[in-house]
Amino acid sequence: GRVSFGSIIHIAKSHGIDVGTRQITDDGTEKTHDSFWHWKGERIRIDEVDLYKFLKSHGVALFRIGKTDAGGNPSPLILVEITNNVVKKIDAGKLRNLVKIYLDSISMDDDSLHEIRNAVSKGASTLFNQDKWVLHLDVIEQPTFMRDSMDVGYIFFKNTFVEITKESCKEKQYSEAGGFVWDDWRIDTPFRLMHPEDYQHGDWYKFLNFICTENHSSDLDGKRFDALRWSLGCLMHNPKTTARKSHIHFCSDNNTNDSSNGGTGTTLLTSIAISHVRKVD
Repeated sequence: GRVSFGSIIHIAKSHGIDVGTRQITDDGTEKTHDSFWHWKGERIRIDEVDLYKFLKSHGVALFRIGKTDAGGNPSPLILVEITNNVVKKIDAGKLRNLVKIYLDSISMDDDSLHEIRNAVSKGASTLFNQDKWVLHLDVIEQPTFMRDSMDVGYIFFKNTFVEITKESCKEKQYSEAGGFVWDDWRIDTPFRLMHPEDYQHGDWYKFLNFICTENHSSDLDGKRFDALRWSLGCLMHNPKTTARKSHIHFCSDNNTNDSSNGGTGTTLLTSIAISHVRKVD
């Protein structure tokens, strides 16, 4: 979650465990093994290589998606942060923020910390520019993402994802994912497995029942209800192949000669409802 490795270092130091033993480098510079700066007397120098080792330990990397762009040039590199296979696009501001969070978390005398912050601030325009990314960060070429296929579909929630096949519905952790997942694919809702008896009296269930019932005195049209559930399932299942695509057309079966003014619930049924479950294109 929001707790970083720097927090563990801080807790260890607060209990008297010295995790920052200084070492003397070849040039006479003192350096702690958990830092990205060198001490030379009272002077502090930022070590570029160690700085980017620190950033890489926080999942920072470069993605190249596709070999070439529309003009035939190599595809641009994308700066990303990877956490348990979940990928966020970031910028130089995020790199600076990771450093700031780490410096806020460590236990050190105020004067030394002030000097380190100054050193980072003075070198920020150079340390965090794109040329340094390419020089120091790992480049992941043609990353593999989790995509629906004809046999399996995925729904990505805030805390976990669900793998859906014809026979099963399994909750899995993102660390188990067989590929990367863009952060904006996830809906901002934690997943909780529910059984039909838990939700059949909810507003959504009542709404679907209402649509599939001819009038208030009629019984539920079971075949129509199943067809509606199947249709919603097809709309949520998005395999990359274009060989077999389902086109779902929602219409009202009680049209009159009056022009339609909406209110039939088709928009609520489709784009609005599904957007609460997965990213809608």
